[in-house]
Amino acid sequence: MLTNQELKAAWDEGNSDGMGYAVGQAEHTPAEAAEFDGMTGIEVIDPEHNVTAIDSLDQRVVICDAHGPWAVTVA
Repeated sequence: MLTNQELKAAWDEGNSDGMGYAVGQAEHTPAEAAEFDGMTGIEVIDPEHNVTAIDSLDQRVVICDAHGPWAVTVA
């Protein structure tokens, strides 16, 4: 299991590698976007209210606020 710091680092790396994608709607917080997209297991991972969640393919994603909710699938 990855720590919260490792999850955020995985998001940073995946986003830098072009693996990020929009979720929810532009005005949503990361948690609202995850809920809107039907994700489960939503947990806040840092003071900025970024979250980790499980998507419909049972993959763990990290969603951060990058001028709107932006997700990266992490291992």
